[in-house]
Amino acid sequence: IPGSPAVSALYLPTVSGAPMIARAAGGLYISKDCGERWESLPFPLSTSDVNEVTSSGDGSILLAATRLGLYSSSDGGTKWYANLGGIPASTVNSVIFTNKDGVAYAVEYGRLFRTSNAGVAWTEVPTSLPSVRIRQLWLPDPSSGRLYGITGELGILFRDEGQIR
Repeated sequence: IPGSPAVSALYLPTVSGAPMIARAAGGLYISKDCGERWESLPFPLSTSDVNEVTSSGDGSILLAATRLGLYSSSDGGTKWYANLGGIPASTVNSVIFTNKDGVAYAVEYGRLFRTSNAGVAWTEVPTSLPSVRIRQLWLPDPSSGRLYGITGELGILFRDEGQIR
């Protein structure tokens, strides 16, 4: 990564063919060729404010979870906008695209939100465990349709599309 030897996070794609994104002391960087070449990814906040970044399958839509809310880019990261489409403008800990076109999940103060239109509008996912706070999202096998949520209270929970377990 040019000019940034101190990489603090690597955000791997959940969708085959999507770009890799790295957070470093010098900013955010994107690689569209599995890490062979890296380009600077302009972002309006300090990298210390970034919690996680995810991209759609073709890399055109990027979502960034930050301590100041969710940010989105519909042009591969050239321009970023504060995304207030249903998620409060406060700390978003985690964000992840699934293998379905336009479906993504985000966690804001432990509450799970879902979008089916690549981040334009978000709705809170109802749960029978309202006191459990999700801290991190994980999608180890996009073809399974199973989303995992890491919590401090109950360990790891999972959600199948249409169900909460």
